[in-house]
Amino acid sequence: MSKFTFCLIVAMVLLAGVASAETIIICNPGVQEAEISQKTLQKIFLGKTTKWGNNSKINIVVLKDTEQHKLFLKNCIHRTYSQWKSHWKKMVFTGKGIKPRQFDDTGAYLKYITSTPGAVGYIDAGLANDTVKILNVQ
Repeated sequence: MSKFTFCLIVAMVLLAGVASAETIIICNPGVQEAEISQKTLQKIFLGKTTKWGNNSKINIVVLKDTEQHKLFLKNCIHRTYSQWKSHWKKMVFTGKGIKPRQFDDTGAYLKYITSTPGAVGYIDAGLANDTVKILNVQ
């Protein structure tokens, strides 16, 4: 087997792993909701819904410029990374929203969601722990 063929096989296996990773929606344990609709999820991450059902503030948190972030946007928000980025620039510029907080480190990301009332984000199902609440998307 040539070196090129081996590298190609390894790349395909890695990409298959990324594509099959299940993204789940997580939030601060104090959030009262147990489930949300797909449409509400979109509205939250686009800054159009800013309060939970009990009128508490929603704090959006995302993983900064990762492949998982791009897949989340594509599969759950139905936007490309550029569309999402442009949308938030417009929201901030017009004073209609505050750009979601971004994290590079998964540990800090989970800690922030755990300790921040109303925080909501997403993560690979295999990385979630019992310090965050999982929201079911209907």
